[in-house]
Amino acid sequence: MTAQEKQKKTGPKRKPPIREEDIQGFKYLDSFFKTLTRLHDVKDHQNRKLHYDQYLVLMLLYFFTPVLTSLRGIQQATTL
Repeated sequence: MTAQEKQKKTGPKRKPPIREEDIQGFKYLDSFFKTLTRLHDVKDHQNRKLHYDQYLVLMLLYFFTPVLTSLRGIQQATTL
């Protein structure tokens, strides 16, 4: 069996699911929440579900948490 055949069988290793203990930076985000509340009222469209304040908090959480390395990781973090 060649190395390529072994790699096809095993594939890339899956990352473990993100746990609540893995998320960092909440203490830094607390100071932003008061400022961001006025962004929630800004709407570009009536069917908007993700508001600017929520988007910004997710981006800041991504920068403070080294475990979040992808958009899928950010999505998992929102369910915690």
